[in-house]
Amino acid sequence: MGSCYAKQEKSAKTAVEPTDQWKSGNRNFRLNRRKEFIIQMQIIYHRKAAEAPILTINKSSLYHKRLNKAQSLSKNENLYQNQAVSCF
Repeated sequence: MGSCYAKQEKSAKTAVEPTDQWKSGNRNFRLNRRKEFIIQMQIIYHRKAAEAPILTINKSSLYHKRLNKAQSLSKNENLYQNQAVSCF
């Protein structure tokens, strides 16, 4: 009776071992996935950081173009108003 119980206990231990291995393997898999994800995010971040100054320059030049256009329009309006005033 005792030997039968010991065999069951032994088989129970061996049954637990694969699950532990599976858990540790799964944990390693998750950790590796997380590491890969972090590396990918760092690559994207650094790429964006490298491109950021170019984007800001483009945005600022667009802003200045619009500003100059608006200023030139306002100057033209002032000229037209002055001409209109001079006509009267």
